Amino acid sequence: MKILSTFALGSLLLVGCGGSGILGGDDAGTADMTLKLYKLQSGPYKVTSLNVISDGCMVNPNDPANPTVGIDLTLTNDGAGNIGLGKVGGTPPEPSNGASCPGNPVNAACATASNPLPFSDNQGTLVRDNNIDDGAGCTEHRHVENLLQLTADNTFTASYTNTDSNHVGCSIKTDCTTTYTWSFTKQ
Repeated sequence: MKILSTFALGSLLLVGCGGSGILGGDDAGTADMTLKLYKLQSGPYKVTSLNVISDGCMVNPNDPANPTVGIDLTLTNDGAGNIGLGKVGGTPPEPSNGASCPGNPVNAACATASNPLPFSDNQGTLVRDNNIDDGAGCTEHRHVENLLQLTADNTFTASYTNTDSNHVGCSIKTDCTTTYTWSFTKQ
């Protein structure tokens, strides 16, 4: 099987060969080796669903007064493997929900992740690892790993893990982790 993977114009392309049939194989059981890779274009993406797994950092993403579902986050994709999700901030400045691994220039935060996946075959990891300040006297170190799975053109789900440590002046004093899955669609 010959595979071609590229980020041309902010999208992925994969070409293969295989059989036919309802489940992707022919009557002899040969699997269809063609994988459609979906576009992931820059722009605003709306959070369409959220499932909290654990909230040790008391982020409360389902807070009715400040819900996560329905908000828009900006995704950037330069077509050369550099993908970021969310507003840039912190020290050093990084997208709030991570940047791709590897990128060019290389995302230094990726060295802090256990096994970050580069974008290929409709998936990839976004990583953030920097210090944040809430403006009210609380500073901490934040590490985010956000595994994206494209499910259609400009539509994806993500498995998000946020770990906060080194708290100074914060109500939470111990290391904590929040994990959830969420879905996005381009607006």
